[in-house]
Order: sequence, then C-alpha cells, then structure tokens
Amino acid sequence: MKKNENKFSKLRKQAEASLDLKMENDEDLLNLSNEAKDKLLTELRIHQIELEMQNEELRRTQLELEATRDKYADLYDFAPVGYFTIDKLGKILEVNLTAASLLGVYRTELIGKIFSRFIVKDFQDNYYLFLKKIFKSNSSMTLELKLIKNDGTDFFAQIESSIVQNTDGNINNFRMAILDITKRKETEELLKSKEVQLRHAHKMEAVGTLSGGIAHEFNNLLNIISGSAELLISDARAEDLPYLKMITKSVLRGADLVKRILAFSRKFESNLETTNLNYEILNLKKIIAPLIPKMIDIELVMDDNLYEVNTDKNQIEQVLINLCVNARDAMPNGGKLTIKTENVIIDESIIINNYQIKKGLYVILSVSDTGFGIDKETQEHIFDPFFTTKGIGKGTGLGLSVIYGIVKGHNGVIICESKPNEGASFKIYLPASSKDKKTKHILSKITTKNEGGKEKILIVDDEKDILIFTQKLLEQSGYKIFTAESAESAIKIYIDQNKTIDLIILDLNMPGIGGHKCLEKLLELNPDVKVLISSGFTEDCFVRETINAGAKDFIVKPYPKDTLFKAIRNVLDE
Repeated sequence: MKKNENKFSKLRKQAEASLDLKMENDEDLLNLSNEAKDKLLTELRIHQIELEMQNEELRRTQLELEATRDKYADLYDFAPVGYFTIDKLGKILEVNLTAASLLGVYRTELIGKIFSRFIVKDFQDNYYLFLKKIFKSNSSMTLELKLIKNDGTDFFAQIESSIVQNTDGNINNFRMAILDITKRKETEELLKSKEVQLRHAHKMEAVGTLSGGIAHEFNNLLNIISGSAELLISDARAEDLPYLKMITKSVLRGADLVKRILAFSRKFESNLETTNLNYEILNLKKIIAPLIPKMIDIELVMDDNLYEVNTDKNQIEQVLINLCVNARDAMPNGGKLTIKTENVIIDESIIINNYQIKKGLYVILSVSDTGFGIDKETQEHIFDPFFTTKGIGKGTGLGLSVIYGIVKGHNGVIICESKPNEGASFKIYLPASSKDKKTKHILSKITTKNEGGKEKILIVDDEKDILIFTQKLLEQSGYKIFTAESAESAIKIYIDQNKTIDLIILDLNMPGIGGHKCLEKLLELNPDVKVLISSGFTEDCFVRETINAGAKDFIVKPYPKDTLFKAIRNVLDE
C-alpha cells in the first residue's frame, strides 16, 4: 500500500512542476488571437474525446483479460490432470482443484505441505531419486508411483515433471502433472494374468499331448510283454511260474502308471453320474481316516443345500484321497485337515491365480491343511507331471498332475492358495449339474464266459509283436487268425476272404489311412461287419465317435488274456 502511495505522490509532484512551467507561459496564451484560441479549444476537446475512447478501450481490454484469466483459471483448476508447483525442498507452492481432489484434501490445506507425505512408503526412495534427476538434468521426466489419500486409501499415479526457471535463470521450482492410472494398472495386471494363464494352458496342453503319445506307445509295449508272459505261462515249468507272475504283476503296475499319465492328459474314459459330493465325502471319510495320524484333526464343513454335480465317483475318490494324503504329509507334527463343500454363483467370468472360471453355478470342494505351506515358485509348477518336492523314492510327481487332468475332464478348475508356513488350500470348482441333463458313459459290459471258438478273426495292428502274440493266443483257443500291419492290407484281406471274416480287431493309430478310415471302408463293404477297436488311447469323445461310427466295442491296451477273450465273445455272440 505504501509503495502505491509513494508512486502517486511522485506523479503528483511531476504534474505540479509541469503546471508551474505552463503558468510561466500563460502570457503567451493571453496574446493569442480569438481564432487561435478557438482552434486550441477544439484541439483540447479532440484530445479529451480521444482520451475517453482510450479509457474505454483500456476498460474493455481489462474485462477481456479478466475473462481470459477466469477461463484459464477454470481450465487449470478443473483439468483432468492434477497440477502441482513444488520447490526444491519438496514443499507445495501451488495446486489445482483436481490435484486436491485426487488426494482428498482442501487446496488451502495443501499449500506449504511436503509432497512426499502423500507418497506410499515403499515408493518414497524412487521419488527422491526422481527429484535429484530432475534438478540435475534440467529436463522433463516421468515416474510411476503410489500415492496415499487423506482417508488412507492409495492409488497408482503417473507423474510428469518439468523445471521452472525464474527471471535470473536460476531453478528453484518444478511443475508436476499427476494422472490417476489405477484402472490402467488393473487392466495391465489383468492382461498379464491372462497371458500367464494362456502360456500355462499351452504348456499343459503340450505336456498332455506328449504324455498321451508316450502312454499310447507304452501301452503297446506292455501289451507285448503281457501277451508274451501269458503265452509262456501255459507251457512254463513250475519253477518259472513265480517269475512269469512277477512279469504280469509288473505289467499291471505299469498299466496303472499309464492310466495316471492318461488322466493328466485327459485321455481317459469317465463314467459320469449326478452326485451330491457331501455323500461321497461322508463315505470316503471311513477310507481316509486310517490314512491320517491321530494327531491331525479332520473337520468336515459341508453345505446342507449343496448343488449336485456330474462326476465320476472313482475319479473324485482318487482326487480326495490324493489331496488328503498330501495334506497329511505337510503336517508331520500334527495339525488340522479341513474338507469343505460350498455353493458359489459366478456372475461374470473371473480369474483366480491365473485360472479363468466362467460364469455359472459351481460347487467348491476344498481340502485345506495347517502345514508348512507352498512358496510361489513351487505353485507355478505344482501341477506339472513328475514335479515333486518329496525326497527320492517318496513320490512320483504324478499325484497333482493326475488331479489336474481329472478336474479338467470334469470341466472344472483347481487352484492352490498357500503361503510358506501358513498352510495350503486346494479349491476345486465343479460346474453344478442340470437335473434334466444327466450324463452317463458306459463303454462295454463284459458278461460272457472266457472261452474260445472257431470263427475267423482278422487282427490289424502296425506293431508286429502284438500281431504275433495275439495270433498265438487266439489260435490256441481254436480261432482261425489273419493278420495285417496296415489298414490297406486289412481291407484287401477282407475282400480276398469274400467278407467271410467274423471279427476284426482294429487298432486306430496306424500309418496310412489309419483305423478310422479303415472302419469306414469296411462298413461300406459290409454294413454288418463286426469290429472290435483296440487302442492305447482312451479319450472319451475319441471312443464314443468310433463306437458311433459303427464299431461294436472297445478294448484298452494293455489287455489281459481273459479281458480279450471276453470282449471277443461279447461281439461275436451279439
């Protein structure tokens, strides 16, 4: 205020000095003629009007400046981005309304505050390093960090800063634009999660395909070993019988191992029935209880109004027993094992631990323990076949991979929730059953006696050893046998025999046109031809398609002699 008073006082003195100078020249004015005086008066009036116009222009310009200032003040305050001006010490000098709103603080309360108080602790070191770089580089820079609001909630923010130079060229402040990028971060995390899920699905699919292929070849080998042993047993010396029985017993163990591999790759046959899991768990408790030490408490938490699900009871039994045994092993010093069932409604597709669960009605079956838990790195491989954390000889690494395959075969999802030293929980999401859509798959019913015959049988398989021992087995029982190592040869033999062959045992996975095309050609030649499918693959839809195409039945490699004979008589006596 004093500054303005001094300014006006100085102007007043200058005006008075100018007036004194003019008064000295008043005599000149008195000597002017009337005409000159009129002319001078006219000039003064023009100048007066001109000054009034200039004043009006100044007032209009001032109003426009005020309007522009208000306009840009609104643009600044209500911009979608928060703006801060901060000094070298990190103190807030200026802030817009958007920035104040982002932090949940009144603008007046922000002025003078240290900006770092609004940064989540884990991100503060990054911020201080960011400040040093800004003042050192004299350039614009960008940083992502987490800010904390006045109410304690936090959000992801992107900060873009630039330095501010004063009139003498020194740098004391910097301006900062802040954008809330929480939604973008959530989207990035979702995309990352889906990418991980997709990679995992591709990996499991590749491993499953590989496992299925290996299992098929292994089944062929087991079939040869089993068949050869069966042939030797009939003519073996008494002292050799125990060793031959050891071979057949080992074959059965090998076949069981293959079945578990096929379960992982989902190439197995399921007998699905509408089931209430509560009943299954109550029945299984009698089996599970003896496997669990008494120092481990077993708790059942079951939903009284549980939805029914379509399951294969034997496979679900296998899942539960394996999970309970794993839980037991995780609690060597005792603890608590909880088996829980509950209904859940998924309104929209969700992703849990990188697994997508589609919307619908589900039953959650969970098995939880209070053991030593599972770290994140182990969880990433926990469902991989042959992966195990147990010592040598204590686990095959197939348990959880088999469970994974069984659950997938039920159109379900299994997830693991665990932290080290905090126990583990395996949750299985199974789709609820629709009562008018019961599903039940039964491949064959073997009811006939084990006996031979005199019929003509054509064996078709690209494995020569399988042809040799199967031919000998069947010839010993009175059958007349023809063999073919390819589908093309089989068709030729069938035609050459004038379609009088009574039964064809057909492998599906062969070079050339393969088993499926061979079946089609045989049915074209004779719609009543009897074909028994034999394969190491047992994928549900694969089998049903073949049966629906016209085959009479299906037998899985490796098959014992009795099973083969019964299947043959089933088809021939049909």
